[in-house]
Amino acid sequence: MEDPALPQLHPQWRTKIALRSALRATALRHQGPFRVLVCDRWSRSEALVSLARSRHKDGISVLKTPRHLETHSFVLKDAAGRRLPLAGPHMALEDLVPLLPCPASQAGTVKDKTSWTCAVAVRIPGRGTGRVVVRCTSAAWTGTSVSLVTKRVDGRAQRIITLSLHRGPLETFAQDGTTSLGLDE
Repeated sequence: MEDPALPQLHPQWRTKIALRSALRATALRHQGPFRVLVCDRWSRSEALVSLARSRHKDGISVLKTPRHLETHSFVLKDAAGRRLPLAGPHMALEDLVPLLPCPASQAGTVKDKTSWTCAVAVRIPGRGTGRVVVRCTSAAWTGTSVSLVTKRVDGRAQRIITLSLHRGPLETFAQDGTTSLGLDE
């Protein structure tokens, strides 16, 4: 990628982020009928977030568990309503999940599957303020969980989860495209 001869040898070659940015810019220029950009954690680059924001579109993506959150930007309370002390100016998302459920966690059903969610408005270094929605499949908050992030700090957790599920067909296409269709070539 750093070879200066690459553009001359492969003039149409672009990184995945550059290609996705160009595709989204084209969709926005043609005023595609959507209000929310849903992307995977890998493609949630600052360029794509800025593109969505400049066109007044919301974005939802999976948040990587090592991602740090600014601890001064949110408060967690235990079941008795006492504030939980958070160490350091930053905390990895993976360290936050075990501290849940906070009293705000709720059971909800999306597509016939019940899960428990907790939503927290936080500040993410380099990304600004956002809403993190943590979804777990068990009431005991054990097992598999997924964390979503959106710039909409007022978004309802169930709505954010419902919108994020639209990625499913895209994932299937991406897998088919890079295996049997050869789009990775």
